[in-house]
Amino acid sequence: MTRIFLLAVLIVAGVLLPARDLVPEGAMPSVLSGMRGSMPPAPGGRELSAYRTVPTERGDLISAVTAGGTLNAVVLVEVGSQVSGQVSELFVDFNSAVTQGQVIARISPEIYEARMAQAQAELKTVRAGLPVHQAEVERVRAELDNAKSALAVAKAQTVRAELAADDAKRDLDRKQSLAERAIVSASDWERVQSAHRSAQAQLAASRAQELSQASAIRAAEAAARMAEAQLVAAAVQVTQKEAILRQAQIDLERTFIRAPVTGTVVNRSVNRGQTVAASLQAPTLFTIAQDLRQMQVEASVVEADVSRFAIGQPVTFTVDAHPGRSFTGTVQQIRKAPQTVQNVVTYTAVIATENPDEALLPGMTANLQVVVGRKTDVLKVPNTALRYRPPESAPETMAQGAVASPAGAAPHQPGTPGQVFVLGPEGQPTPVPLRLGISDGRMTEVLAGDLDVGQAVVVGRASASPAAASPLATFRLW
Repeated sequence: MTRIFLLAVLIVAGVLLPARDLVPEGAMPSVLSGMRGSMPPAPGGRELSAYRTVPTERGDLISAVTAGGTLNAVVLVEVGSQVSGQVSELFVDFNSAVTQGQVIARISPEIYEARMAQAQAELKTVRAGLPVHQAEVERVRAELDNAKSALAVAKAQTVRAELAADDAKRDLDRKQSLAERAIVSASDWERVQSAHRSAQAQLAASRAQELSQASAIRAAEAAARMAEAQLVAAAVQVTQKEAILRQAQIDLERTFIRAPVTGTVVNRSVNRGQTVAASLQAPTLFTIAQDLRQMQVEASVVEADVSRFAIGQPVTFTVDAHPGRSFTGTVQQIRKAPQTVQNVVTYTAVIATENPDEALLPGMTANLQVVVGRKTDVLKVPNTALRYRPPESAPETMAQGAVASPAGAAPHQPGTPGQVFVLGPEGQPTPVPLRLGISDGRMTEVLAGDLDVGQAVVVGRASASPAAASPLATFRLW
């Protein structure tokens, strides 16, 4: 009875004074010993542990990667203007359905109509001068032909003059031989000499005429070349004016802004009466989504997860606009160009998805989940157990775990190395090296290791209550 009364006094006064101040020095051990002897143990005959444990499990495991992205149409076309001017008409608005080639806006055409009229007039002028140059070419070609004919006649005359000169020379030589023997008369000798001189003069005249006709041919050829060059230049000028006219026609046609694809107008950035300038960069007037029933998600994947993505993987995602509804898609492309934002490297994965009811709209934020691994009936441990490490006061235990790790003993084993702690016979954490497989973020697959289903693994230290801080808290009064 005295001991119970003393214990009650100690409990009441414990908040004010330590127990050693209420019991005389040297008497505390005997008091505590007596109290232990008079109090029963904890239920089940075991002492309370200083560590929290969780049993291992066996079951299915799904490993998934999460990412965020933005929904876009598969083909999104920005429609601009290739000519400058004032917007005179608008034929579509936001959400309008358009077909390929449909006129959706018009630029004021007056200036382009004037340019086309000017180009038509210039073309008509140069075409009118083309026959004149053609006639000039024909005239100089005729002169060249006449000069060639005259040259042929001159050559023939030269040949006849050469023959006549040869005959006169032979006759002169014969008469000279006779004259030396005084057989020929003086009149015959005079006649022969005169004939020879006449033949030589005729030969010289024929040769001069031949040279003159050759010069005339060269002049005619030069005139023909010049006339032909002028004709070619006139033809080129006609071609240039035709090109200018075609350009004017194209510019006039471009005042009609047409839809390049069949789809839906998702944005209009111009108003009637607004002036657009296409001199430096084509301004964007409309944005057209080709087919909103086919969408894609452009997701940003961190570099640590990009290797776990593969073409053809199934993807599920949600959007804030439709809570409780899940959408599916397929990984279509993994772009190799990195994106760096605040020293974080990401890669873009493109996920194709069907949108038959057009519930998904461009620009919506998608929260993706990609299943990268699936296992059934496997041993798994909580990730908190894998992260737990004993306090620095137990270096020997950790050293033993490091020595026993299978990473160095069997590097060929599959999986990644890991370690958990179980309670030993004396209640202290004992390391158990493991080989680990996939993880769902809460549980991780155990591929190899001395661990059984249901075995308790340490996940942390037990939190101490105010009563447990006193040595008397472990005793009961009844």
